[in-house]
Amino acid sequence: MSTREPLKFAAVARRISRERTSGASAVVDCGTCTMCCRELQRIALTPAELASPVLRHDGKHLLRQPDGSCTHLVGGSCEVYDQRPRSCRTFDCRALAVAMCKALSAPGVTRAGYARVAPPCDAEDVAYGTAVHKKLLRAVAQMPGVDAVDAGYAAVGVPENEVLLARRELLAMPAEARGEWIAQQARIAADLWREVGNEQE
Repeated sequence: MSTREPLKFAAVARRISRERTSGASAVVDCGTCTMCCRELQRIALTPAELASPVLRHDGKHLLRQPDGSCTHLVGGSCEVYDQRPRSCRTFDCRALAVAMCKALSAPGVTRAGYARVAPPCDAEDVAYGTAVHKKLLRAVAQMPGVDAVDAGYAAVGVPENEVLLARRELLAMPAEARGEWIAQQARIAADLWREVGNEQE
């Protein structure tokens, strides 16, 4: 996990937005952290990546080692870094903090992301957080079975039936209840930032 000072919330949100819009690789100060290589389980490959003689896969996803880590994580680093899949190039653990969510199936990735982003501290940060939550709400409400890892902002890792239930609830949710949902996410995020801060002290 990075030991550098966490970046301003709005600055990270802007960068992630630009990178997603342009399709550029994510620029993250990973240091020696390999949490995403260890915890993210299903890295889907494009047709071109499936044809690569370098990447080891099952015909759809990268293979995993017995401990669950990526087949290409060797000696604490990626052996195919310069030819890594697009999913790996564009993944940004900080998106979890920007969304004020946590990945239930990837706690280490969640903590790594939160450690790199400072909690919202001014009106600009709060405005970005609210905008992201509106996008999240629309994504869950409009896309049955949405996988938030692929959608981008929240790797919640919940089963599809739970996402479908959340979708129905969100569609019927009055405005004030949506406000409470956003507040709840903010509380979850605040707890995570506090935990990460305590770990780094």
